[in-house]
Amino acid sequence: MPIEDLRMSSQDPAPSLSLAEEPFSLISLHEPVRPAQATIVAVHGLGGDSQKTWTNPNTEFSWLKDGLAQDLPQFRVLTFHYKTIYSPKPGISITGIATTLLSLLERHLETNPSPIIFIAHSLGGLIVKQLFVHGPPASLVRDNTVGILFFGTPHRGSSQESWSATFSKISSLSQPDQRLVKTVELLPDLQNTNESWLHSMPEPDIVDFYETRKLNIGLMRNLIVAKESATLNLPHERIIALDDSHFDMVKFQDRNSHSYQTILQVLTRIVDRLRGRSPLTRPPRAASSRTGTDAIEVKPIDLRGYVHLFKKGSLAREELFSVSSMLTTSPTTLLEIPLITRKDADVNPLMWVHIPLNNTSWVNPCLQNMMKDLGSDLHITEDEYWLSRERRSWQKSNDLLHSRHFEPSFYCSYGTNSHQFVIYLPYLHWDSFECFTKRSDYLGGKAVEIPDSLGEQTKAAYRVMRGNPSLHPRRTLDQFFYSSLPETSSRDKDQVVSKNTDKSWGGKKMVMVDQLWLWFVVHHRNPTSTIFTCFPRKDGEDRVGEEDLEAIADLRQAILDEVNSKNEDWFADRNNFVGLVVKQAVNVILRVRHEQSLDFLGVFRAAIGKATDEQTTYFRTFQKQLQPGSNNVIDPEMKRNEVKLALEIADIIDELNSLNRVFEAQEDALYQAIRTLPDNSLRQTLESLVTEDIESYKREVKRMTDDARRTKESLMDLLDLQQKEESLKEAHYANEQADAARDQADETEAQSQILLLFTIVTIVFLPLSFFTSYYGMNVVELTGEQGNTNQGAVWRVMGPSSAGIIVALLIAAFFMYDRTRKKQERRKKEKDDSKQSALPC
Repeated sequence: MPIEDLRMSSQDPAPSLSLAEEPFSLISLHEPVRPAQATIVAVHGLGGDSQKTWTNPNTEFSWLKDGLAQDLPQFRVLTFHYKTIYSPKPGISITGIATTLLSLLERHLETNPSPIIFIAHSLGGLIVKQLFVHGPPASLVRDNTVGILFFGTPHRGSSQESWSATFSKISSLSQPDQRLVKTVELLPDLQNTNESWLHSMPEPDIVDFYETRKLNIGLMRNLIVAKESATLNLPHERIIALDDSHFDMVKFQDRNSHSYQTILQVLTRIVDRLRGRSPLTRPPRAASSRTGTDAIEVKPIDLRGYVHLFKKGSLAREELFSVSSMLTTSPTTLLEIPLITRKDADVNPLMWVHIPLNNTSWVNPCLQNMMKDLGSDLHITEDEYWLSRERRSWQKSNDLLHSRHFEPSFYCSYGTNSHQFVIYLPYLHWDSFECFTKRSDYLGGKAVEIPDSLGEQTKAAYRVMRGNPSLHPRRTLDQFFYSSLPETSSRDKDQVVSKNTDKSWGGKKMVMVDQLWLWFVVHHRNPTSTIFTCFPRKDGEDRVGEEDLEAIADLRQAILDEVNSKNEDWFADRNNFVGLVVKQAVNVILRVRHEQSLDFLGVFRAAIGKATDEQTTYFRTFQKQLQPGSNNVIDPEMKRNEVKLALEIADIIDELNSLNRVFEAQEDALYQAIRTLPDNSLRQTLESLVTEDIESYKREVKRMTDDARRTKESLMDLLDLQQKEESLKEAHYANEQADAARDQADETEAQSQILLLFTIVTIVFLPLSFFTSYYGMNVVELTGEQGNTNQGAVWRVMGPSSAGIIVALLIAAFFMYDRTRKKQERRKKEKDDSKQSALPC
């Protein structure tokens, strides 16, 4: 029955509601005998029912009431009841439902303190997320939430179907109140809600259950919420498939149901974590960043960003502020200057706000603060321009850090009083191999402590990097090109630039692909224009001489230096500044000439030249080996070196192809801008950038790729010639062996004929010699002399002795044969036994 003291009264700020005649209340399904270890709060979806949603219609088994009461008797089980079919008052909304639920739970925790586990089905998950997004930053519900189980909750749309289409599929079956349908459709996109929720929460146990069976109702034969939409892209998130359809995934036959047992195991795991913890304690909360201008940072962020103010064509002020301040305070407030009004238009102001790290959770608060300064009505982080462009890859449910990036793109949107340009652009930069290794070890968990050799600002960046699902880390060239590979360390260590700059100033270098995020907002009535950028800075090392090296291709400083060289007329057109930022990003590393190790295209040219020279040397060595008088033996070490050189050339070609892909991505984004923009200075700058700079880089990369391929083909021809030479040698040797075999066969045949002759002679003369010997005996029968022995006496001696010798030899031969046979059988048995023992069990 309803919990009476949790109903909203008429004096409450929320509407007056009760179960019988009003749409909101909490219903208790199970109360523990002792103080509850935790409180489970079930929230059904729009059009659902607080009890029927969780009850199997065939067996009438309610797993919340009948199952958990027996399996987790120490838990309180509540279900949130709200009507969505008919609403007695106008203006009901998702936010209103979430706010009411928060009020009910706050009142409940005041009298019944315990940790909270939310169980949300379908669009009920949206209500739970809105509860945290729109609730106060410090509340009992927020501080005591230890777990959230989402069942088929559409956290985001997909490329195949929009959020509204997903909602339509659900609402067409449940028929919720049409005002709620309109409310959901008019909500900010789910990605923004998702992002705001992630950074307004501590880190409870989050489990996403998704359906695997298609719904089979009427003409509908599909999944309501696919796996891609039902997951949150969190490193600590658990993702579990249930063998049920969207509506049956929270309706189980009985306690023996496999799906129910799976959920019970998840809850039991949370129970185990709760043991030994006092009811109203939580771990320290991570930095929070709520959507809107009232963002509050619980944990300070030491990393500093920049606010630049340009007036009359020059840099008037440049200040550094902590990111915490930039997330909660507008740029003009940070600089302690009044907003520029129309009468100050001659001041020609421009504000440039920059954060030296790509972190999606920081973008929305900063942009909202800018909008507050400008009074703009733009929805500047709508899904079309923001997180729908984010891409990630997954391996075994793990979010690959180096796969996080925004698709290169350009957007332009217009409001009633302002317009904006948005661009996401990859660009080439550099890092030292040592810094990259330190950062990779730290992000990957191999290193626990932040290296002392790093500068203070780099240490501050490290403190917000690890375990941050919003961070887009710097990527190597191979991580950019092979973003879906789970491991690229072997490729990263074998970069062409790294192998050819090991003795340069600052040690081995690496080619990096960083991201430029740029928003340019122009207010039609306010003369102030604002640019907001995010791009990373190379990790600074606290060593003598490192700052000078890092400053060579520092993008922010390159932009400032270029701006300072312009006159006031150039600066009057704000589009010029945007074009300059993009142009510097594309060219900043590719125009370095005074430090050879950072002239990446020059390094590739040198590597190709070196490979070509080595290939020529191998050709000449092979030619000398073919000269008359040489031993004509190819050194195996030389062949190994040739294969190694072939692999190095293949790496060069592969990395040149990756460079070309970066230029193509830049062209794709800039061509979008050229097609979208009117004929202004920004469009002209971008056209020049594409047709002159990027195309020249692509031509140079193509020339080097062709040179490398020719060198590789020549080397492969050399290896082929050497293989053919080896084949000729083998054929010649085989012919010599065949001639020797024929000579040996002739000799063997002659010997066989001789043996045959001797055999024939033996066969013929053996009986002759016997008879000769026999008739030569002095026996009376043959000689006639009476004094000689007769034949009988001779045979009496010869017969037994001959028989004895013959029998003895036969017996000896038999025993010898038998012993050999037994030895062979024993050896065969041992061999069979060894084979049998080697078989797997």
